Amino acid sequence: MNKVNNRKIINKIAIASLKNNRRRNIIAFIAIALTTLLFTSLFTIGFGMKNSMELETMRMVGTTFHGAFKRINKEDINKLKTHPLIKEIGIRQIIGPVINDEFIKEQVEISYGDENYIKRGFNYPTTGRLPIEKNEIITDTLVLDLLKIPHRVGEKIRLRYTIEENGIVLETIEDEFILSGFYDADEAMMARMVFTSKEYADSLNLPENIYYLDVMFSNSKNIEEKLIQVQSESGYVPDEEGPAIDIGVNWGYMSGKLEDADPITIGGMVLILLIIIFTGYLIIYNIFQISVVSDIKFYGLLKTVGTTKKQIMRIIRRQAFFISLIGIPIGLILGYFAGNLILPRIASTTSIGGRVVKSPTPWIFLFSILFSLITVFISCRKPGKIAGKVSPVEAVKITDIDKVNYDHIRKSEARVNISKMAMSNLFRNKIRTVIVLLSMSLSLILLNSVYTMTNSFDMNKYLSEFINSDFVLGSAKYFKSDFRFKEDSLTEDVIGLINSKKGFENGGRIYYTPADSVEFLDEKDLEPQNQTPIQLYGLDDYLIDRQKIIKGQIDVEKLKSGDYIIYGGYTNNNGTPVWDRIKYDVGDSVKLNTENGVKEFEVMAIISYDYTNHARYVNFISDKNGKAIHSQLLYLPSNVYKEIIKDPFTMVYQFDVEGENITDYESFLEDYTNSIDYTLDYDSRDKQKSDFDNYKNMFLLVGGSLSFIVALVGIVNFINSITTSIITRKREFALLQSIGMTRKQLNSMLIREGIFYSLGTMIISAIFSIVISITIIKKLTRESFFATYNFTLKPLAIALPIIIILGIILPYIINKSMVRESIVERIKRDD
Repeated sequence: MNKVNNRKIINKIAIASLKNNRRRNIIAFIAIALTTLLFTSLFTIGFGMKNSMELETMRMVGTTFHGAFKRINKEDINKLKTHPLIKEIGIRQIIGPVINDEFIKEQVEISYGDENYIKRGFNYPTTGRLPIEKNEIITDTLVLDLLKIPHRVGEKIRLRYTIEENGIVLETIEDEFILSGFYDADEAMMARMVFTSKEYADSLNLPENIYYLDVMFSNSKNIEEKLIQVQSESGYVPDEEGPAIDIGVNWGYMSGKLEDADPITIGGMVLILLIIIFTGYLIIYNIFQISVVSDIKFYGLLKTVGTTKKQIMRIIRRQAFFISLIGIPIGLILGYFAGNLILPRIASTTSIGGRVVKSPTPWIFLFSILFSLITVFISCRKPGKIAGKVSPVEAVKITDIDKVNYDHIRKSEARVNISKMAMSNLFRNKIRTVIVLLSMSLSLILLNSVYTMTNSFDMNKYLSEFINSDFVLGSAKYFKSDFRFKEDSLTEDVIGLINSKKGFENGGRIYYTPADSVEFLDEKDLEPQNQTPIQLYGLDDYLIDRQKIIKGQIDVEKLKSGDYIIYGGYTNNNGTPVWDRIKYDVGDSVKLNTENGVKEFEVMAIISYDYTNHARYVNFISDKNGKAIHSQLLYLPSNVYKEIIKDPFTMVYQFDVEGENITDYESFLEDYTNSIDYTLDYDSRDKQKSDFDNYKNMFLLVGGSLSFIVALVGIVNFINSITTSIITRKREFALLQSIGMTRKQLNSMLIREGIFYSLGTMIISAIFSIVISITIIKKLTRESFFATYNFTLKPLAIALPIIIILGIILPYIINKSMVRESIVERIKRDD
């Protein structure tokens, strides 16, 4: 059989059909544009967050280089840098940490770096130039602010630093430098950098292995393997303990990879993609299904002249493709702008802050086009099959009016039952009705789910994980998880100042001496050769009453007798105890070898340890098999703690104030820790509330935006269905009016159809919302440490009158605007 090239004629038929269905084309265009808008917004936000997270991580690491060879000498650099895999290098020569008193809250390092290292390290001066003369330096504005140095090139800066080797201080030096340039401080950076000239670095008596060689490869794939390959092929043979030279991989290139994302993030993205595909499918399918039914005679006539089923399906797909050529580009443009509008709001609730990367990567548009076309062609498949299967004879017979069934309306009724007629009309095309109901319900289900989730966010649970008083005051090093020494502890003068201020209610200290000599005797479930670390804390009465008890009960007076102790138990993210990590039970005996002899205690209770009651770090040792043995956390009342620890350190002071004085205390502590004693820092309940609110608002913004667009799609679907129904039923309406139905009754019937749509939407929304809420949402909230499941249908209750109003107004307006011919003219119509 000879193949006939009929592509041109199919295109002509598709175009001719498009010209005769302008209203259908407009609605299809809107539907495809909205679907593409959703896809593009999602991918814009997704790629933007990925790139922003990568940049954020690189800013924390301090470089955009792929990796580095650490602690090497000049000879090593010369061997390594010529390897063919290396495309670009940067060299840093470490001098040591800067130890000026002003830097108690910041880690500051002084080094020499070549121009390429400084450029890729976010340290290139925006004002001034790189250091050339011996005593010239560059640094950031935060270092200048801490030293109270004006932001001006040529200023003199006095720095004190140490030269170290393997953690041992070799020399302490104080020198005066000239500022040759500076750049804006980046809050994400873990360390502040001061770069000096090569001449100055060479003038010092520095250890040999203090160089870092940072490298770039042709791409970021398999960075670690490439680093090992470079050193092994340069003559450095790795042994059983690992590479011969210490290497470092820039984890910024790993932080945005899909395989490294957590399952919840991946699951959320997939779920949103499926919702968008389903939303687009519902409306586009409905549009073409209605179009096929309306044009069924046309397709029947095509069948009579020999058009095959496949050719008819191609005609419908070609129509959808031509509409997509206009709808998809519009959706791409609107979606890209909408995504970039939402992206900064989402990023502001994370550590990314305002540094958002908005890159118009081609992948955003390619993925959006691909998913939009897939959705369009999936949606056209079923209508195409319907049109392809119909026979010419059946096509001539089919009209929408033939499907009306009024048999169930009792003929004996004296008056026309408008409600039953409206219900019959609704179910003359069950598939269309179901699709419209699902399309309108989807946005409400989504909105109710998002609201239920955010309404379950429990601020008290969130706050209890991070703070259990109005304020926490301590050393800046405590808040950096680095509380180690006596000089980091609070003085009684500061605590007295806090207590003397107006509005103070109550407070308590946590005592912790990191270097205490307390150790276990007769350790339980532990090998004798492994001496488990202990972190022993002392609590004032005020704080004992505020602990989260896992097991047992706390009797403060019995505890203060000196015979009892509290055990700190490890819990997971949702507060569930991890019993494998809990070595002691209530009633067990604990023997401690202390500075004042052996003390034996009975475990009174097990409490959860978190940010509120320990040093924000847990020590550990490794056993002979390399397995980590974590510290066991123990708590005593302050009076007992002071008896067995000769030099107790006051780690933090937690306190409450009267409600009307919170703002005054917040201002006082802000000023005190920034201006009077910079070594101190504080946290407050209001600070944590702000973080919580930002996180919650981010969920509402994303979920609300998606719900709004899905709702828009549903409304368009509803309008399309009502409009098509009225157009195809013009002759039917004329016949009803010719036998006595008034225009008022006709409008009443259409309005009731709209109301039934609205009520059906609410019933479906309520059923699915309840099911999703008590299954998926409930499970998610149980796994979260800051959520308490809270069932609600409030969004549906608010939406009900709005949906009913739309159901009343839209059919009335559409009917009034579209049915303008006389009854006789409409009866004479054949189509």
